[in-house]
Amino acid sequence: MYGIKSINYKVREGHQSDWIEIKGGTDGANAHNRLGEAEKSHQKAKDQGFRECWTLLGGMVDAKLAATESPTTDEFFQIALLNDDASEEYQRFREHIVALVGIVDE
Repeated sequence: MYGIKSINYKVREGHQSDWIEIKGGTDGANAHNRLGEAEKSHQKAKDQGFRECWTLLGGMVDAKLAATESPTTDEFFQIALLNDDASEEYQRFREHIVALVGIVDE
């Protein structure tokens, strides 16, 4: 289990941007519950004005199942795949972070 449950942050004062929910459990049988928890958190975040919600999952979860169980999640990422900076998942996550914070990639 990863230690961080959820992160929210402001890009600039008074402006909430993205909500990142981290569900680190790797037990496949509990994936349904973790996605339900993420969905509840994202619904609250959207009510508070967050524009985009991401879910980082510790266990491998089928993309269709994830989208069904947490429809407010805009992006899903598999934590295990983020450890490899050559993976497509890592590159996709990096691109989203760069776009979110406005970093110029040279």
